[in-house]
Order: sequence, then structure tokens, then C-alpha cells
Amino acid sequence: MAIRSYLSVGCKLVLAGCLLQGGPVHAQMPLHPPEIRTIFPVGGVQGSAVEVLVDGQNVSDPSAVAISGEGVKASVAGEESPSPTRIVGNGTARIRLEIAPDAPLGVRELRLLTPAGGTNHALFEVSREMGSLRESEPNDAFAAAQKVSIPATIDGRIYPSEDLDQYCFTVQSGDELLFHVTARSLRSSLDGFLTLRDSSGRELASNDDDVTRDPVLAYRFAKAGEYAIEVRDVDYGGSLESSYRLTISREPYLRTVYPLGARRGAVTDLQLFGLNLAQLAGRGPDWYMPENEVPQARYELPADVPPGPREFRLPTPGGFSNSVMLEALDIPDAREVEPNDDPPRALRLPVPGVGHGQIYGGKANSKGDLDLWRFPAKKGQKLRLSIRARAAGSPLDALLTVRDSTGKKLARADDTDSSRDPVLEFEPPADGDYLAEVTDVNGDGGPRFVYMLRIEPLAVPHPDFSLALYPANPSVPRGGSVPVEVRVTRTGGFTGPVRFELPALPPGVTAFVPEYATASDRFYIALTGAPDAPLALGSFGLTGNADIEGKPVTHTATGSERVWNLAPLHPVATRLMIIGVCEPPDFKMRLDRYEITLAPGESADVTALVDKIANYPRGIPIRAATVDYNGGALPDGLSVGRVTLPPEADRVSVSVSASSKAKPGEYPIFICGLSNPSTNDYILVGYLAPPLRVKVVEKIAATKP
Repeated sequence: MAIRSYLSVGCKLVLAGCLLQGGPVHAQMPLHPPEIRTIFPVGGVQGSAVEVLVDGQNVSDPSAVAISGEGVKASVAGEESPSPTRIVGNGTARIRLEIAPDAPLGVRELRLLTPAGGTNHALFEVSREMGSLRESEPNDAFAAAQKVSIPATIDGRIYPSEDLDQYCFTVQSGDELLFHVTARSLRSSLDGFLTLRDSSGRELASNDDDVTRDPVLAYRFAKAGEYAIEVRDVDYGGSLESSYRLTISREPYLRTVYPLGARRGAVTDLQLFGLNLAQLAGRGPDWYMPENEVPQARYELPADVPPGPREFRLPTPGGFSNSVMLEALDIPDAREVEPNDDPPRALRLPVPGVGHGQIYGGKANSKGDLDLWRFPAKKGQKLRLSIRARAAGSPLDALLTVRDSTGKKLARADDTDSSRDPVLEFEPPADGDYLAEVTDVNGDGGPRFVYMLRIEPLAVPHPDFSLALYPANPSVPRGGSVPVEVRVTRTGGFTGPVRFELPALPPGVTAFVPEYATASDRFYIALTGAPDAPLALGSFGLTGNADIEGKPVTHTATGSERVWNLAPLHPVATRLMIIGVCEPPDFKMRLDRYEITLAPGESADVTALVDKIANYPRGIPIRAATVDYNGGALPDGLSVGRVTLPPEADRVSVSVSASSKAKPGEYPIFICGLSNPSTNDYILVGYLAPPLRVKVVEKIAATKP
């Protein structure tokens, strides 16, 4: 198979020190793969240079840094800064991030290349340009509180347990300020809690969670003077991984907007729900707020934007708001008109169509509000009904019910496995009108309880495919080989072959893709580093090409990995797909032979020879190529026995079998040894032997004498 090169992997990167000939000398790779467990600070403002401490397992002596997106220059910092005395893992590193004044706002992914390989990714936030400082202990009382000039972003850490940080500031009478903590969204372990106090220590306001688990509050000060904002963990916990960013500003904070979608090429009046919105009193260039009414913004969506979610930020006298997602619509939409809680007054909605509504309940309606939408349907035409609410910052816990024209319940949906917004598929039993009913599960409601109901024909799956890579951050050791798992999902009846292309690999790295991969749903790519391959860090990814219904179709693989402090037993999506070349591995795998011939029902033994570093402390599980303990993907009918090489041994016999399902042909397969450096089974590194070519032949029927 021809493996060609391409440069774009769906994410623009900044690579610092990508190709390194020298650097620190390490005789062997450490047993534990490099893991970033925390970084500090977890963000920086536009137009600043930030030195970041990276803390984790085997992250010392990095030679390169990669960060996603544009506008941030990354480099390895010098050694002039003293090493910290408190660390989470067994080592630290320092990197320098130079953030351009016009760097796009948002969260980036970053990785390091160390002698032990490429790390998992950490998250780093680029925020709006304003004053920036780091906390300075002790600051746990008003008398010791750090003084802050507003606006400012403060990078801090709640450590040890029961720690709290206070920041002192001065306001004038009538000032309204926003206090916002960012922590959980950057994978900090802090469950933050904010308390606003006056100079006597009296509590004026507090907040635990908003829509997310990060607190936010706004306050209008009646009296001029000094005040303090306090940050702590809600349960008075604390750790070196409890980092946070506290922003104090006059900016508005949007929780959600109504409606949640806008037609392309049209002007839409959006109701705004959030904090610090009183500054919109009157009329501005993009907003207006009539007296005693909800503030609104006039938003014009270009006609040529693609349909789907789109970022919306509100410009105000106090600065730009945070972003909320507004959906660009290319189908008819309508806003509810109350009352609409009984069938005769249900608002008619075309199919396809979108309905925008608000659920009023609680004190406004003790029985709970419900909205009814009437829509036409035909027997046999399957429909998909979906609600967008929680995903857009609405507190609505929606319940979606389909009823016939008499009110009889036909279908109902609450939450999905991955969302608290309901989705259901409905097959009408007859031609006619039906009712879509939207309520809150708990009978709650209010102006913020907004939603968007979408009704559309259930799309008939068309022939297609998608690709997924795991891990998307392979570390290729000099003189060794590692596996990368590829999963191919074919849909809509597509069963054809897929051709694969890899990016330009670092010098000295080669890729082996088995011939049967074009027709497989799951296979492994073997990445091998030459003994003299230079340490390097480069872009990684995979594209697939197929001919579907006479047209060329190309897709780029998504990527995932495991992240230590987030979901160690489950893959986590990543956009920053990077390949690193590192020092030699703990052990190298060889076989005593690389070709065997089997008929269905037969098996044969090969000997796995393992060259280990001195005093390697553990037994080595031997499997078919794998990235976990479950064993790898093999062609149908072939299997590899599972054995463990004892710590004192350097070879072990491995059985390879062909079942009655094995089809004649030649199949290259990989045998893998697993390095498990701890008692945590999720920390695995697999090293491959060169491919074993298995030739399956027709079974010769026995002849009678």
C-alpha cells in the first residue's frame, strides 16, 4: 500500500524545538511514560509572556513544546528559575508562552517532548488583555489580602486543604463588578466557591456553581470603599492541582440568550440573560434595554454562513461578554406565543422547522408551564425531535413528549446518555397533525428557561465512513516500534475499501500499514524509529480516501488519548495530534521467525525474544498488538495466545492459531509486549516486534486409504 504524506491535520500548531540533535542524554526510557498532571498558571492574557510550570511524571528535560491554535509562541524556558520544592509527580519543567495581543481567545492544548516521549495534553486559556498577576501567600484574611487594580485576571492555587485566597480592591459608589472563576473547564480539581466581603469581613454575596461548576457573581456596590473577594474550595479541600483563574472586571456575563437560533441573512432581536447587564440601560450600537425590560441585542447573521452552532459575544461599554453559542438556521423557525398549553392554542410548526420557547414555572406557575407545538406528519415518515437547552446554558431540564391530536401520549424522552437535552425518533402511526409538548421535569421555570425545539425528517443514512485514532500522541522510541489503533466506521451500507494517508513523519520514523487495512474496521499501524532517529516532535494524523457512489470522499481521523486527572479509563478527545521521537524503550521485541503457514484449525508457536534494560522489574504481558490489556484487532479467524514473560526470562513461546473462519491469504500481524510501570492498568506502553506474516492455506481434505 502506498502511504503518502500530507501536512494539514485539522489543527494549526506552534512547535518549539521540533527537531533536536543534541539535548540531555538518557541511556534508557524511564518505565513510566511522561504524564502532565498539572500546570501553573493555567492561562494568560493577550499581549503577555507567561512562564508555565509543568508538573508530572517524567516531564523533566523537555526539548520541544507544541501548542494548538495561532498567536502563541511556545519555547522551553531556561534553567535560571529555581526548581519548586512541592511537586505532584517526580519532576517538573518550565516553558515560556508568548501570547500575541491579537491571539484568538479560548482554550488551547499543549504538549511536551521529553526524553521519555510525548506527554498527554494539558489545557491553557488565552483570555482578554487586562492587568494580570499571580497570587502571593499569605493572603487568607482581609489584612493580608493582595491588592488588585480593576480589571484584572489573577492566577492562583488553593493549597493545602482549607486554604483560601482573598483579594482586596477599591470601588466607587454605584460600581457593578463581575467576579468569575475558571477552573473545572481547564481540568483543575478545584470546585470553587466565591464570597464577597466588606472591610469588616461581613459576607455580602456568594456563589457556588453557575451553569458549570465554576462560580460567577456580580454585585452593585452601594458604598465606596475597600472590599475583598475570597476564593476557596466548596468543601474546603485543596491540592497542587487546584489551580484557578479569577477575573474581576466590569464586563457583562451571558448565561444564555433567547432565541437560541437565528435565520441566516436576517436580523434577530436577542433577549440577554446574565450578569452585569444593567450597563446596557438605554440604547447602544448593538444593544438596547427599555426601562424595566430584559436587555436585548440586535444581531444580523450573514446569509453565507454555514448552518450550525456559532459563537456570539456582546460588545458593551464594559467590554466584550463571554461567548455563548447561537445556532445559524437554514430552515423555518417560529417563536412561541402564550398561551399555548392546550391543543386548540398550540402553535403550528412546519416540518422541517424550529420552535423557540420559554418555560415559566415555579412561583410564576405552581403547576409548571408547558408548551405545545402542532406539526404535520405522514405515516411511515420517521421524524427526529430534539431539544437544545442545557447545552446552550439554559437551566431547563426538558421533558419532550409527542401526543396525538386528542392528547394521547405516543412517545417521550428525557435525557440522553451524553446530554440532559432530550432527543427522540418518532414514527407516525397515521397521516395527520401531532403535538410536541415541552415541559421542565421538575416543574421549574422562568425567563432563563429557554429552549429550541427542532423537528425534521429522520435522515436516511447515506454511504459514508469515519476514522478514529488512538492514541493520537504516539511516542516512537529510537530502535523500537509502537502501535496506533485505527477504527473505521462504515455507515449507510458502505462496504468498500478505504485508502489511508499519513502525514510527513519525523526523520528516521517509518510506518507499516497491513494490506488488509483497506477492508478492515479495526487495525494497527506500526510506527518504528531508527536507532539514530533524531529527537523530534511533529504533526500527526490520518486521512482516509474512498470512492462512494462514483465520487471521491476524503475524511480526516479524529484523535483521542487518556488524560491522568480527567478520565484515566476512558479515551479523551484531542485536537492536538502530535508524534514524538524519544529515547530507546524499556525493552525491544523480536521473533525467532517472521513467516508461518497455517490451515484452518491449525496453530503454530513462535518465540518472542525480549531485550530488556538491566534489572527490568516486572513480567511482560505478550499480546496481539494492542493499546490496552484486551488484546488487539486481528484478521477474522486468527488469534494470538496471551502469555506473560517472567521477570527473570528473556524469551517465551507464543501460540498463533487459525480457526475454521480463517480465509486463505497472507496476513501481517503484530505481537506486542506491554510495559506496565505501575499498579494502574491504564498506564500502558506497548512495544511491537516486526510483523509476523501468517499465510493461511486451504485445508487439504484427508484421503481414504
